[in-house]
Parts: sequence; structure tokens; C-alpha cells
Amino acid sequence: MEKEWNKINYFVETFDLNDILNFTDDEILDKVESLYVNYETIVNNFDFFVRVLEILKLKDNFAINVDSYETALFINDNLKDKENIVISILDDYEMKDRSTISKSRIDKINFSVPLPYIMWGIDFDDFTYVSSISYNKNAMCYNGNQVIDIDTLKRIKEIISYLKSLGKYNDLQIIILVSKYMKI
Repeated sequence: MEKEWNKINYFVETFDLNDILNFTDDEILDKVESLYVNYETIVNNFDFFVRVLEILKLKDNFAINVDSYETALFINDNLKDKENIVISILDDYEMKDRSTISKSRIDKINFSVPLPYIMWGIDFDDFTYVSSISYNKNAMCYNGNQVIDIDTLKRIKEIISYLKSLGKYNDLQIIILVSKYMKI
């Protein structure tokens, strides 16, 4: 039973890019499966990040998590070539306008947005990834990126609008209801 559970939810130690600046290539390959990058670190260590990315691409599975859309945008704007990777933007838990998040501004990477962000002004009709990552102390629990087709995204947007129009659900309740709809 435990093996089956681990197929769905598994805990991975996540390394901060700052913490691996002195790692050798072999250490990166052996130890790093999940990487966290914030804006300040990526700006100051972009060449190292590219080196780490090249090493991680040798693995079957790895995750790159960033603190904000701005960090994902910086990575996109500074990569020389298109990369077949997904950068997961982590939820900052701030209930604020997210209309500046635009897939059209990012063309060299794929990225996922946290589920709650779709309630805060993102035009997500063409997004294909909604992230369902949660935290557990120093590790992250990956329920995975659920691939969502355009029709489902439009339906979610309709449901959110409808629930908001009723005026009897707060934002958290709407997120929970939409999460149940998506079976995340």
C-alpha cells in the first residue's frame, strides 16, 4: 500500500540554489532532484543555474521551483535556447492581482501556476499546467502538475465566476470547491 501512495505523493528534499553553489557536478547529479530558486539568487548566479540545469537534464525526473513569475520570466529572458522544462511558480499566499502573469511573455520554458492564482486575474485560457504543490517542513509534496485542456480551463473559469457571483463563498472556499472539481 505504501508503494502505491508514493506513486501519487512523494517527498523530495528541495535544495536552494544558494545551498549548492559549491557542489561538484557529481554532487548535483547525485543529490539534487528538486531545486528552489528565488529572484535575487538567479540574478546573481544565472551562469551557475544554467550549469545545474544542464546536469539535471541528464536525469529522468527533476523539478525546478521558483518564488515568483518574475523569476520564471528572468530565466526565460536569459536562456539562449528553448528548453523542454517546466518551471513551477510556488504560491506566495498573497491574495493579489495576478493579471501580469502571461504565457505570451514566456517562450523558452514551460511554467505552471499555483491553483489559487487562477482566481486573481490570470488570463489562463491557454495555460496547460496548474500546479498542486504543497509544503511539508523542508520538503515539498508533489501531487504533480495536472495537464488541463482548454475546455476544462474555460469550465473552471465559468465555475469561479459563478461561485463569486453567488456572494456566499469566500476565496478559500472557492479554491476548495474548484480543487474538488479538478480532483486534485
